[in-house]
Amino acid sequence: MKPIVTVIGGGVVGLATAYKLSLSNNFKIILLEKNKFLATETSARNSQVIHAGIYYPNNYLKTKLCVKGNRMLYSFCNKYNVGYNKIGKFIIANNDHQVQYLLDLKEKKSDFEIPLEFITQKKVLLLEPNLVNTKLALSSPSTGILDVHEYCQALEGLIRNNGEEIVTNTTVKNIKKSENGYEVDTGEFRYHSDIVINSAGLQAINVSNLLFNLGLKYHYCKGYYMKLNSSKKLVSRLIYPCPTVPANANLNSLGIHCTLDLNRNLKFGPDLNYMKEGEELNYSLDENSFTSEKKIKFYEEIVQYLPQVKVDELVVDYCGIRPKLSSATEFVKDFYIADESKNGFKNFINLIGIESPGITASLAIGEMVESIIKENN
Repeated sequence: MKPIVTVIGGGVVGLATAYKLSLSNNFKIILLEKNKFLATETSARNSQVIHAGIYYPNNYLKTKLCVKGNRMLYSFCNKYNVGYNKIGKFIIANNDHQVQYLLDLKEKKSDFEIPLEFITQKKVLLLEPNLVNTKLALSSPSTGILDVHEYCQALEGLIRNNGEEIVTNTTVKNIKKSENGYEVDTGEFRYHSDIVINSAGLQAINVSNLLFNLGLKYHYCKGYYMKLNSSKKLVSRLIYPCPTVPANANLNSLGIHCTLDLNRNLKFGPDLNYMKEGEELNYSLDENSFTSEKKIKFYEEIVQYLPQVKVDELVVDYCGIRPKLSSATEFVKDFYIADESKNGFKNFINLIGIESPGITASLAIGEMVESIIKENN
């Protein structure tokens, strides 16, 4: 009889992990999702960017898994006809301090096979005439955009085609250690699982605490996105400012950047709003949550690199919530990916704090989980 693997959470990382495990045909996989539909929270409310792995420290899983996942994701999209565009990205410097940041950033990534190229001011204006304030740009041609909804649909279809189960509208209420694994209780049904993978996104720490207190804490962070109410086509690729302002120096935010969707529509964001302890996790866009002051702040950051944008052209679009392990005053923390054998819970694998670049890294995370299981068993 095949070992039973439970994946808790049907976001992009849970789906990618279940998919990778389904390829071997060595397990019976049950994926549980609390919502009616898959991938409707953090997976759906983001910039939908395929990242290159540029910003974070070289020893972080965020870097290693992003670099690997970038290649894996493009390959997957080609194989399964998922919509994407390897559109490229400019990280732009508007002053000497930011120029030095770009010089240092490229040097730090020299050990990785990440294609990066400096673009002079003259060439920037040829390629992107509206970037009139830019002194130097660091080009990342392997950065792209994708249709995350199509990606998740493809993963879901492949999991089901491989004979595995996906159960929605199902919340895990309790997990208990048993003799040879774990007892998973949803309130509606209870069953034995040899292996449990906690990929519950915003609720991952709460799920882990059903079994034991890991001692981690989420600092939930809401980020808003704005779009233009006009059809201006101001840029042809993603534009990211340097994260050198004091609020972004710890890399909890990369600044309010300009991205495009597959229809070439512009959007700006996300901003950085740490939520209060106990605040409800909702996606409200009312005047109490998105104030006129926030709009002005967006505008002031955007016109630093795109002065053609007018404040009355900006309208709020949507927001997302990031499950951060770092507080506003701490340097950004890495993904927490671990089998909890050291805590006495072998084959309970936690995937916690999976924010950006989680979509890009998703298939590489799934591969890492598969390796952990092989080492354990």
